[in-house]
Amino acid sequence: MLTFIATFSLIFLSEMGDKTQFIAMICSAKYGWKKVMTAIVIAVTSNHLLAVFLGQWITRYISHTMLSGGVFILFGISSLYEELYKSKENTFQRKLYKYNIIFFPCRNG
Repeated sequence: MLTFIATFSLIFLSEMGDKTQFIAMICSAKYGWKKVMTAIVIAVTSNHLLAVFLGQWITRYISHTMLSGGVFILFGISSLYEELYKSKENTFQRKLYKYNIIFFPCRNG
C-alpha cells in the first residue's frame, strides 16, 4: 500500500500544471468532459503501461540503482543542454528543483 501511495503522490504532483493538463482543459471546453476523460484515461494508461513494462524489461539486464542513476543523469544532462543552448529564461533552478523532488524519492525509496 505504501508503494501505491508513494507512486500515486509522485505522479499526481509531477503532472500538476503540465501541458497535458492544459490541453485537457481546452479539449473539455470543446468536446465535453466524458469524451475527454475517456481519452485521457486510455492515453495515460497506455503511456504508463509502456513505461512500467520497459522498466521491468530493462531491470532484467541492469540493476534498479543503475537505471535510476542513469535516468537521473540523463535528465540532468538534458536540463543543462536546454539551459545552455535553448532557453532564454533562467529556468535552470526550477528544473533542478523539480527533478530533485521527483527522482530522489524514487531513487531512495
